[in-house]
Amino acid sequence: MERLLVMRRNPVFTGLPPQDLEVLSQLGRESVFRRGELLQHQDEPILTTHLIVEGVVEVMRDGVVGERVEAEGGVGGPDFFAQRRLGLRATALTEVVALSFSTDVLLEVLEDQFSIVRRLFRMTTKAFIEMMRRLPGDRDMPDLRARPPCRHLGRPLDLVERLVFLRRMPGFTESSVDTMTEIAKAFEEVRLPAGHTLWREGEASSRIICVVDGLVRETAAGRPGVVRNHPYAMMGAATSFAEQPHFMTATTVTPVVALVIDLGRLLDVLEDNFEMSMALLGLLMRRVFALRRTARGLEASA
Repeated sequence: MERLLVMRRNPVFTGLPPQDLEVLSQLGRESVFRRGELLQHQDEPILTTHLIVEGVVEVMRDGVVGERVEAEGGVGGPDFFAQRRLGLRATALTEVVALSFSTDVLLEVLEDQFSIVRRLFRMTTKAFIEMMRRLPGDRDMPDLRARPPCRHLGRPLDLVERLVFLRRMPGFTESSVDTMTEIAKAFEEVRLPAGHTLWREGEASSRIICVVDGLVRETAAGRPGVVRNHPYAMMGAATSFAEQPHFMTATTVTPVVALVIDLGRLLDVLEDNFEMSMALLGLLMRRVFALRRTARGLEASA
């Protein structure tokens, strides 16, 4: 019964049917860690994630204290999904009781329970939005050094050209050709003039836009700096997954070619393609970690 209560209070599992929670709780094992004992060593891969039942855990990433995790919180999951195989150190500050799941079991659970995957997307993108609101200054999305130049065509992209472009998008690079063909068919191509407003701050978010060619600028009231979205930028994903309104106004600076998909259609594709779901979730989590590192750097230099 205590296992069920702890899992029900964790936002990842909130709302799951009782019978599903019962099955999931039995897949974990109860672990007890003495004060000072390591739940995770920084030089070892993450093979187990922990849901804390009692006690306090100090989490360090790459030698920097990141957070303290208490009852109903989790240790190891975000780093595992972000493919941070090393660098996580988790130490029991008190005696700790945890419900522990092997990462193999965790992946099996997620493949069977897309509703949990959906919650992970929501939680991760909410954290991303919170960090973006806090960080001042200009940003370029994505890293301009990371992708080859897009080939801009005067005519609409055919299926093969869409496929080539999307497979270069962060989060889609490791997906199978069959999966990418399916998602390429689901996107709609749009061509927009310079000065066109895609959305305004505070408007509802339900579309995801992948920039093929051109430049889109985002600004927010009360936030100094701009976000410049270049080819391969994925816009609107965070607010759509988080089910929150847009927190910035997006305007085209140049004529723009883009591929657009509704959130509902993308979720349908992700539910049928677990590997793509995990790749995209990992990308979002890595971006949250990167923003947190930037925030720590700004705080240290202040």
